[in-house]
Amino acid sequence: MKATGCWVPLVVTVTGQLSCVVGAREPLVNEQEFGALCAMINFSQDLETQKLEESVKDSARHIGAIGLAVGLQSLSEAEDVENVQVGRQGEGGGGGGYWSFWEEAGTKLKGDKTRYIQWVEANFDILKKEKIKEAVENAHTCMKTNNNLWLELKMSPINKSLSDALSGSNKADVMIKQHLEAVEVCGGKGGQPSVWAGKSLIVDLLCICGGSPMPNDRQQACCEGCSTGANEDPWKPVEQSNTRWKHLAQRCKSIGTNEKLSSSSLSRATKVFLEVLKHSTAQKEGTKTFLGAASGEPQHGCTGHTQPGNGKCVQYPTEMVGNENPAVPWLLVLQQAATRIGKLREIEKKLKDILRNVESIKTSKLSQMPRSGISQLKDGTTCNKGRGQKGPSSGVECSECESQAECTHTGCNKREGNCIDIKRPPLASQADKISVPLWLFFLP
Repeated sequence: MKATGCWVPLVVTVTGQLSCVVGAREPLVNEQEFGALCAMINFSQDLETQKLEESVKDSARHIGAIGLAVGLQSLSEAEDVENVQVGRQGEGGGGGGYWSFWEEAGTKLKGDKTRYIQWVEANFDILKKEKIKEAVENAHTCMKTNNNLWLELKMSPINKSLSDALSGSNKADVMIKQHLEAVEVCGGKGGQPSVWAGKSLIVDLLCICGGSPMPNDRQQACCEGCSTGANEDPWKPVEQSNTRWKHLAQRCKSIGTNEKLSSSSLSRATKVFLEVLKHSTAQKEGTKTFLGAASGEPQHGCTGHTQPGNGKCVQYPTEMVGNENPAVPWLLVLQQAATRIGKLREIEKKLKDILRNVESIKTSKLSQMPRSGISQLKDGTTCNKGRGQKGPSSGVECSECESQAECTHTGCNKREGNCIDIKRPPLASQADKISVPLWLFFLP
């Protein structure tokens, strides 16, 4: 007990000292700067954003395919949807536009017929067909009025803009391999920026977070774990930087709010970026052009470490960051992408509203149909029991005819309790085909 009494105050004292040590951590070099660049990098790597354009176009295809399916008597007519495209030439949505609504819809219908079979068989009345037609035309108009956007995206897709922000339009992240030292890429020597500064988010990130070239420099930079693994060794542009970049990019994912790219979110991130820029030590006023840390006046430039006269930084040209509308190349392509993404999201919302409206019409129709209204033949061909059987006729004798409800023979019908031969030609024959071109169903 006596020994225990002696140790208690010692344990308390040591514990108190340890809590102080554990509670404090060594400050990280360029932690704020890392966060500012990571916000931009996360915008550029968002896969959902990269797929937005195709998602919007597929919604439009789906709505168009529904419109075509509603005008068919059977799915066998889906192969004839080219008539719709011919009838729509010159409307800007087919033939005359940069994205052809009806051609894309026809391709969608033919490529995924089973998805639209319910729309063909629902037998909508005239009023419901008109409502569907109006909704589909609204989708067509929505895509048509944005033809300039489709042209812009054809010339420069969203995913290319995001890739250019990361790597640079001239693949700066690859081109820097012609240089031996970080200062040649990151600038700052003699107060002069590098030609590579601001061209690529990858390059700028490596300038402020790349492994120090000083063998005894164990100071952590940018984030916990950033200076380990693939980024533990000194960064030299001439060497392969891809694994180092991936190591840092992975840690970017846990930084920031993970907002989606938009004009407003990019504006907020840009403000943070500008706020973390610095003057050089000797420069007390004017444009802040340095991103990152330096020890004293970095006369040796952004060499990748913070010994006196050096910096772990990147220096931008004054014209890139010298006003309220910065012209950093990677920022400009992100702004362009954000504007187009804003338009795409507006279109996406309109198309979702249209599709909800169309789906509600189908739901209403199906809820009114008797459960036995639509069945299937034993050979898989669909039939409507209320209108007589559909399918290939094989000259079935009336004696072989079963009850109409079973829908097993296509050449017979049951009237007033008696089996009689309806003797109608097969649906697939030319006699059953509608002579009116399909596109006439969609004329205003």
